[in-house]
Amino acid sequence: MGRIIDRYVLRELVVPFAMGVGVFTFFLVIDRIYQLTELVITKGVPFLLVVSLLGYMLPSFLSLTFPMALLVAVLLVGGRLNTDMEVTALKASGVSPLRLLRPFVLAGVVVTLVCAVLTLYVLPPTNTAFQRQLFHILQSRAATGIKERVFSGSFGQFTIYVQDVSPSQVALKGLIVSDERSPALSRVIVAREGRLLTDEENSRITLLFNDGAATETDTSDGRRARFTDFSLYDMNLPLESPFTGATRSEKPERDLSLADLRTQAAALAAQGQ
Repeated sequence: MGRIIDRYVLRELVVPFAMGVGVFTFFLVIDRIYQLTELVITKGVPFLLVVSLLGYMLPSFLSLTFPMALLVAVLLVGGRLNTDMEVTALKASGVSPLRLLRPFVLAGVVVTLVCAVLTLYVLPPTNTAFQRQLFHILQSRAATGIKERVFSGSFGQFTIYVQDVSPSQVALKGLIVSDERSPALSRVIVAREGRLLTDEENSRITLLFNDGAATETDTSDGRRARFTDFSLYDMNLPLESPFTGATRSEKPERDLSLADLRTQAAALAAQGQ
């Protein structure tokens, strides 16, 4: 009889648990849907790339929704068993309330193990893959944001003009860049040639200038200026992520496996931290 009760309760838990996972995951995903849709419609990002981003985000969502869904399922099933007087009938048949808790505890242990696998083994590689895919999208947006004989404002407080762009969109000729990041200092860079370089490991895109000059003007009074010739000059372009929240640089430990975490902890311990 004990196994029959276990199978019966576990079968009752399956439907509300599955519905809870679906509903809670939907609420978490819907917050990203607008940003993902904007990437496809307004930014021209391929649909498959955006779908892969959503797939990389799912494990982090499921690690949150599984415990919440189990809690809701336990409350619903426990309430229904009590309302339909099934608990009373089982007690009258000699089944103790503690024995009735076994299938609930079993379900909790299974969900705990699944969440542990997701958190410890699945999330680090998927987070790394998500950041890599996001960088590829931002890289393509940076490359397409530079057009011939057009003043481009696709890079935040940078305005970029290029006379000629190579077919690979890497080599550039006749560059003019206005840097307005500092309200007190206006910087204009003019260069004969330039190159667009990408550093995937550090998620960085660099604009490299060759043979040019930089003019800096104090905007507070406009009377002080500095003119500098250079043969080589580089500038990191800002990559504005379409997603809000913590970035990889703010929480790098999320991308580390258990072995990497142990190595980093040992290194910090050796430094007295």
